[in-house]
Amino acid sequence: RVLFRSIEKVDALTKQPLAGVEFGIYKGDKLITKVKTDQDGQAKFTGLAYGKYELKEIAAPTGYKVEGTPIQVTVDENHESHDYTIENTGKGSIDITKVDQLTGKTLEGVEFGIYQGDKLITTVKTNQDGKATFTGLAYGNYELKEIAAPTGYKVEGTPIQVTVDEDHESHAYTIENTGKGSIDIEKVDALTK
Repeated sequence: RVLFRSIEKVDALTKQPLAGVEFGIYKGDKLITKVKTDQDGQAKFTGLAYGKYELKEIAAPTGYKVEGTPIQVTVDENHESHDYTIENTGKGSIDITKVDQLTGKTLEGVEFGIYQGDKLITTVKTNQDGKATFTGLAYGNYELKEIAAPTGYKVEGTPIQVTVDEDHESHAYTIENTGKGSIDIEKVDALTK
C-alpha cells in the first residue's frame, strides 16, 4: 500500500535540475497531495494506496512554462514504484533572419549558437527563407553567435547580448552577412595614364 514516487525536473535545453516546481497527485478531480522539487530538481511522493492517479505539474519556476500533460499512473502490487524525469521548457524565443548585406537576399544554412557564459546551449541553422528560431529559453542572459556562414560569406563575429525576462520573452534580429570577395579598381586619367 505504499508508493515511492521519484520525479526529477530538468531544463529541456540545458538538462540542469529545476528547483521549486510544484507537482500534485490527483485521484479524479481531487488533489491528494503535492510536493515541490528541491535544489537538485527532485521530488518524492510516498504513502499512496493502490489505485489509479494522475501526476500533474501545478507550478513552474519563473521563466518556464507549466508542463500541462498529466501522467497517468497505476499503483498496484506489480507497480509500486515509479520514477520520472520531466523536462520544462522556457518561455523565451529568439527569431533570426539572415540576409546578404548588399542584395538583401536571405541566406540559407547559416548556423547560430546560443551561449550562457562559455557554455553552448543549442544551435540552429537558417532555412531556405533565411530564418531560424531558438525556442524554450528560460529567463536569463544569453549570447547569440554566428558559428558558420555559407560558402562565399564571412562569419559575422560580433556576438549579440540577449536578455530573456518577463518583459522581453521574444526577440527578433535581422543580421547581415558580408561576402568574402572583393574587386579592386584603380581609376586613371585617360590622357596621362
